Amino acid sequence: MGASIFSLSITGLVFGPSKAQAQAANNAAFQQFKKKYPEAEAALINAETRYLFQVHEKGRALVVNETHSENLISLKAAHSVVRARFFDDNSNLTTIAELRGEDRSALKTMCGNYQSEGIFYSDAKICAYQLDFRLAGDTKRTVVEKFYGDPKYLTAVYFHDPLPVGRHRVTFEIPADVDVELKEFNFGAFGIKKKITKNPQTGNQVHEYIAENLAGFSRDDNEPGKSHVYPHILVLSKGFVNKKGEKYKIIANTDDLYGWYSSLTKEVDNQATTLNEIVQKTIVGKTTDDEKIKALYYWVQDNIRYIAFEDGLAGFRPESAAKVFQKRYGDCKGMANLLKEMLKIAGFDARLTWIGTQHIAYDYSVPSLAMDNHMICTVLTKNGQKLILDPTEKYSPLGEHAERIQNRPIMIENGDKFMLEKVPAATHERNLKRYSQNLKIEGDKLVGKGEMSFKGESRTTILNYVHNTKKNSQKELIELIVNQADKNFDLAKLEHSDVNNRDQAFTINYDFSLANKVSQFDNDVYVELDFYKSFANAELPAERLSDCQFDEKIWQQSEVKLQMPNGLKVKHLPAPLAVNNPDFSLKVSYKVEGSTLVYEKEIAVPSGKIQKANFKAWNDALAQLKKTYEDQVILTK
Repeated sequence: MGASIFSLSITGLVFGPSKAQAQAANNAAFQQFKKKYPEAEAALINAETRYLFQVHEKGRALVVNETHSENLISLKAAHSVVRARFFDDNSNLTTIAELRGEDRSALKTMCGNYQSEGIFYSDAKICAYQLDFRLAGDTKRTVVEKFYGDPKYLTAVYFHDPLPVGRHRVTFEIPADVDVELKEFNFGAFGIKKKITKNPQTGNQVHEYIAENLAGFSRDDNEPGKSHVYPHILVLSKGFVNKKGEKYKIIANTDDLYGWYSSLTKEVDNQATTLNEIVQKTIVGKTTDDEKIKALYYWVQDNIRYIAFEDGLAGFRPESAAKVFQKRYGDCKGMANLLKEMLKIAGFDARLTWIGTQHIAYDYSVPSLAMDNHMICTVLTKNGQKLILDPTEKYSPLGEHAERIQNRPIMIENGDKFMLEKVPAATHERNLKRYSQNLKIEGDKLVGKGEMSFKGESRTTILNYVHNTKKNSQKELIELIVNQADKNFDLAKLEHSDVNNRDQAFTINYDFSLANKVSQFDNDVYVELDFYKSFANAELPAERLSDCQFDEKIWQQSEVKLQMPNGLKVKHLPAPLAVNNPDFSLKVSYKVEGSTLVYEKEIAVPSGKIQKANFKAWNDALAQLKKTYEDQVILTK
């Protein structure tokens, strides 16, 4: 990996050099960071994070003290860097200080409840502080101390930062009577050094990890969750023995994880009787179980506003079903709990269900709170089926599951036990997007009829957009889907399927004319048939760190039929294209059927993922596709 950027400043930190020496070291660090990360506005020359595990003096709890120090360098003048630290009801920030020489002066901080869209989360808090730099190359050192009163909330420890990092040293000091497992993920490509020693003063075991030359967390589109990509350590606090020899469990296995989850749900007073009226009103006239389940499932989707709180570790207790119903909003736990209670009132065996979305790299062999970031509901039907329901997925039909939870393990409540299942995975055919047009040439325009059909993820996305748009603007939104804001595209007529029906494909039918797609030179007529040119600019940079994980498994089909004018015949057709790769396929063809020219295109990414090893093949295929797009049909007399 070469010399560490950190080595340029380590002398200054350890041996206390003169001011001139420090400036020289900082200048060298500045030059190297600026060269390697030209877009970065600041960087961490070095960072150190230390975790000290201790049995509380009363002997009944295990606590953790975290100390994080960092040396920041500004890569531009007259610049401010805002840093933020999260905490919650089970941890708190005890110190946020800036170090100037030997003085420790507290930073000005803004701390408060984390909020989204005006909704506060009492168990999620944030402290932000601003560091002001006058000159490029100026440095500042800060220290943040954090206390965990419950170690199960210390989950994943990452080496990366939003800023580039020269060197990050992470240590865990663990007493002999404390059972903590450190599981390493994604270390392979990052050259992380590790060693285990003993603290000669305490006898505690010290696990030391050093990572060097890390780019900041990337902002690549369609990136898998960071637990799939970045090196990190999952901290599993399993238990401890106090001085009296008493043993205490924390979360040693999956049974313990479920036991803790279950204990929280048992504390919730759902006041379910307040839901009787709305349940009966919703299922009136419904005769079959499927009809009743669907009606209640859709009611929660449509009437409860989902407030997303991503990866929140502190709030594992669902809010009361009655409160969610009354407020008309809730997070995933509150919505799942409300749906469960409504289904139970209607006579169904409904269960709360824990799940980690595709954002999460782990399964239930890892007993950690980091395994789960979502809650849904499962109905055990009379014929032995398990209907998995995610009420946060607006306009998602019964029996379909969002890409983000497909094939993910789930933990279903079952009294003192639990059931482990997997969410069924759909194939890419479920997500078919199909575009078709029937065209003729009128002067210098293409004129005709078109149809667009959206299934699966794209249908759900469109319905969400439509319902989150003011009614007087919904028509404009649907027109935009068709005409892509192209002024040459003139819509004469537009009709679409019912935006309230999520159980069918969403279709748009339209009449149109399109200018600037037909041109004539002497006896030749040039025609451009593909208006949408999907994936024309979807190349993936070779330097990208991670695979490309699209939001859905992709299957797109296009068919354009051009009625050739009398007296014209085909002079030139673009060459067909057929590319098959384990990750994707592209097919383009032109053919003549009587007096009709038929253009067909199909693009498929069956897994929804382009692996980094296939980036070059993907880019090469798109280059061929763009060449095909640029090659026009030529008709002649």
